Amino acid sequence: VEDALEHERTQARAQVLRELAWLIPALAAALGTFAILVWFPPIGQAWRQAAEWSVGPGSQPLAGLAYSAFGLMVGAAAGWLLRIVFTLIFGREALGSGDIYILAAAGAAGGWDIVLLGLLLAVGIALAAYAISLLLKRTLTIPFGPWLALGFVAALWQNQRAALHAQEYYEAIRYAWTHQASVCWLGAGLMLIGSAAAIAAARLVRRVLESRA
Repeated sequence: VEDALEHERTQARAQVLRELAWLIPALAAALGTFAILVWFPPIGQAWRQAAEWSVGPGSQPLAGLAYSAFGLMVGAAAGWLLRIVFTLIFGREALGSGDIYILAAAGAAGGWDIVLLGLLLAVGIALAAYAISLLLKRTLTIPFGPWLALGFVAALWQNQRAALHAQEYYEAIRYAWTHQASVCWLGAGLMLIGSAAAIAAARLVRRVLESRA
């Protein structure tokens, strides 16, 4: 059994490394485009003027297309990041490619803020459901797609409130960074340590469960 599990981990990690190699050209193109828009002001200004083109009151098709494309890229990037990082850490497929397509589609339709908030809420809802299943001593195996759908619905419902809180947090962090940068560095360090501890604990729990299986 241990040999089979180790083979599964090796195969899963090799697969996401191949996927990462496929994604490098797209990532390089995106970063290159961003660098051109930032480092060459005339090009960036021309793009902004083109985006402001309107075919009628409140209708800016190029701006809408750019916003939709950005949301698609953010959703896909978030999905690929989770898939690659957690597959490398745990040695098991962390997120299916279908879930990444769902994230990309949600980002294109709802925007980058909806897809990120929806993903966060989906993870919380799925973890809550899993905890309840453990308390009830029942096995709950549901693909992540339905949880994503619930997360996006909740994000559409709570988007304005979340945006207000995000703006408040941003202003607080900006103020702290301006006046007490050391506190920000300390907070970032504690977050990294906490994340590493959580990942280590999750890996330990997984190994214990596998040893009992």
